[in-house]
Amino acid sequence: MAEITAKMVSQLREETGAGMMDCKKALTDANGDMEEARLILRRKGQATAEKRGERQASEGVVDAYVFQSGSVGVLLELNCETDFVARNDDFRTLAHDLAQQVADAEKPDSYPTVDALLAARSTTEGAENKTVSELITEAVGRIGEKIAVSRFTRIDAAPETGAVGSYIHRTDFKTGVLVEVKAEGKPKSLDPLVTLANEVALHVAAMRPSYVSRDQVPADIVAREREVAQAKADADPSFANKPEAARTAMIEGQVRKYLEQTVLLEQGFARDPSGKQKVSALVDAVGKDAGVPLRITRFVRYRVGETAGKEA
Repeated sequence: MAEITAKMVSQLREETGAGMMDCKKALTDANGDMEEARLILRRKGQATAEKRGERQASEGVVDAYVFQSGSVGVLLELNCETDFVARNDDFRTLAHDLAQQVADAEKPDSYPTVDALLAARSTTEGAENKTVSELITEAVGRIGEKIAVSRFTRIDAAPETGAVGSYIHRTDFKTGVLVEVKAEGKPKSLDPLVTLANEVALHVAAMRPSYVSRDQVPADIVAREREVAQAKADADPSFANKPEAARTAMIEGQVRKYLEQTVLLEQGFARDPSGKQKVSALVDAVGKDAGVPLRITRFVRYRVGETAGKEA
């Protein structure tokens, strides 16, 4: 029986990321053969993945990868079982690598589904001979929890007139946003569009709008809010004694308040301390600097376990 030294165990651990005791056992089973020990750990990784396949991966992170030019942006959610693993650098690096792979793909629809991405050849440096699924399986072996890609979104901006920006809430990496901005004409530079998209992404993360513009709100939703406002007013004994114009104004005021809370362009910009500048005013101001009118065409907001996103 070959002697298993601490140096050998440390080397195998550094190369594979597996636990110390797992490395020692693999080396013992392999009679000190480093290559065989690596293979044992890979097999164990597969076994671990299968064993954990039915476990619930309800924790995780959201990551974004956006080209510096703002031409392409990807938002991706990677899930695991515990928050402890979600804060692991290895796990976060995997999420970032996968988001980059989607962004780097030649065509926007190169990966139409999660399954398509999993079946694709990995583009992560050093893992090009593996599929994405195999890359994740190896991570399961190292980390010891179920890992799953739950969703991703890729946005390709309009050439020469559009830009994508992003925001990731880096205190916990559980919230991420992509925003697309488009110019009504060719701007002097795309830089203001990228900056605006990033600023609005931060706002969306904080304020959680449901729609880009008022005309996106379904008529039945507006009708519902009007009925709720009417019911609240009818419960007020003094409401019936008010003039009809005042009663109508009160009802419509409540509907307007709902729209200001849920429509992106009508919300007060999160960075404005006064709360008076609306997002629509910010868009107009940046458009003047860019030399052409701008509009927010869509946003996608991911929160681990939930989503919201709208297109104008």
